[in-house]
Amino acid sequence: MDKEEKIEALRKRITENNEAWIAWSNRAAEACVDELLAGKLFKAAQADFARKIVAQQLHILLISGLLPPN
Repeated sequence: MDKEEKIEALRKRITENNEAWIAWSNRAAEACVDELLAGKLFKAAQADFARKIVAQQLHILLISGLLPPN
């Protein structure tokens, strides 16, 4: 495996990891927002917007080094 192949493999792995973290953030955000809706802490019409904001903030925390527990 030459240098370019190693670099490409690393890029692919980074992309896959990033996509996995984004998926985790989206699932976690959905669960959080569902709990808030169940507690009637905000309206159902606000749920989609809330999911986007929560997912974005979770992802920022993840890439900042605050990883979820296993």
